Amino acid sequence: MSDPEIIDAVKQGDVDRLDALLLNRPAYKRLSFPLFKEWMDLLSGTGRRSIESLPLSALVRPPNALERSIIDSYLAVEFWINWAPQKLDTLFSGALGRARSEQKSVEGRHAQAHTKLVARLFVHRLQNPSFYGNREQRLFVIGDSHSLVFAGHDVACDGVIHTATSMPIRGIKMFHLTPDGPEKYKRCFIERLRSMPTGAPILLSLGEIDARPNEGIFPYAFKRKITDIESLMEKTISGFAEFVSAQTKELENRPRSISLLGVHRPQYDVRKGLPPKAQPDQFLDFIGRFNDILKQEAGRQGWKFWDSYASSQGISADSKEYVLDDFHMSPNFYKMVSK
Repeated sequence: MSDPEIIDAVKQGDVDRLDALLLNRPAYKRLSFPLFKEWMDLLSGTGRRSIESLPLSALVRPPNALERSIIDSYLAVEFWINWAPQKLDTLFSGALGRARSEQKSVEGRHAQAHTKLVARLFVHRLQNPSFYGNREQRLFVIGDSHSLVFAGHDVACDGVIHTATSMPIRGIKMFHLTPDGPEKYKRCFIERLRSMPTGAPILLSLGEIDARPNEGIFPYAFKRKITDIESLMEKTISGFAEFVSAQTKELENRPRSISLLGVHRPQYDVRKGLPPKAQPDQFLDFIGRFNDILKQEAGRQGWKFWDSYASSQGISADSKEYVLDDFHMSPNFYKMVSK
């Protein structure tokens, strides 16, 4: 991306300005794929316009296998949260075939992980139609890929069954909404808030990426030899919560209630991602304490807390009923948590 104005629009998460710059771009100035991906990312993170509407002809050349895999992942998410089963079926016939050749890059693996997650959710919905609905009462779930698990799912909130609407922001962490976080994610989050109807309940599904053995707070503390990891957790969680609280108070369409989703017990082998010299028990204790602080902060803010951590105790990683993959629990699990 060589255009300074485009780079600034991306950094600021200004989807309107980026749209204007790229939609009005001369035909002879075709887009590089990194720029096209940033465009997809902002549109997906704000929900302002369809990814499907972006013309591949705008690219400087046809997408290669990695790029096609990334595009597929954004389309899969879009078709899933808008429940377009025929489009999903058509997409998966090609996307999962391409996914047999695993991408070696981190970006490629992340893209394929999103596509495979949606494929598992698609199968779950086809096999369990009674789990899903289209009720007038809506629960809006904002967060990372965990928010996708709720899409279309009937869950209890404030004592009433609601159909969940997923509002994903790919890769978002709690850290991103703290004072030290980048503007892009804050802008996406604010756009999601503004798009909801007045008086709707919100469920925030952030924090799992902040609490992984190889990403987020735990490896950050080990790398920098920070011994007071609890203070780091408190700073991240309180910074995130203060941002959300401030933004919701400024809304004309204020939510009726806010709930915070806890981080479930890891279903993967934590030993594979630990920093050097870190022990599995240290990380598992960290996850427990992370949830304690989440619950305390939710109480301080007047939010409800969905205790995924407590509900995941004793669940085996090979449980087909409650576990979708290494990082995601199933709709069955969250129906249990919401009760």
